[in-house]
Amino acid sequence: MAITASSPDAFFDGEDFAWDADLTEEDGVTPLVIGAGDRLFVRFKDDARTLVGICDSAASDQSLVITNGAAGAVSFLIPAAGRAWTPPFLGLLRLGITANVFGDLYRYAAGSATPKGVARFELTVLPGTGAA
Repeated sequence: MAITASSPDAFFDGEDFAWDADLTEEDGVTPLVIGAGDRLFVRFKDDARTLVGICDSAASDQSLVITNGAAGAVSFLIPAAGRAWTPPFLGLLRLGITANVFGDLYRYAAGSATPKGVARFELTVLPGTGAA
């Protein structure tokens, strides 16, 4: 599984989690070629393994868009609206708490029922926006 370092450093808890990523082969240099008909899928969970969001190139919600398959370029979106996850809450201490969100990205090659691991994303979510 290739590890990508192009995901963002952090988001605030009340905003959309949206970013672009350039995926590479396991060597960390060669762009991952995403073929026509390939499907990319990732589930994001927090430290407590609570589901934060799902991005899927087969979904019509534009949560994961392959922007340049030959260069391994994709765009991700986990909208704030409708997101069930909320950051940890410890009363007034919430203002100082950050949360980590992890996602493993898989690729289903065209015609394949077996996914292959592609990348892992780690996001930091910053509190204090007042959003639930």
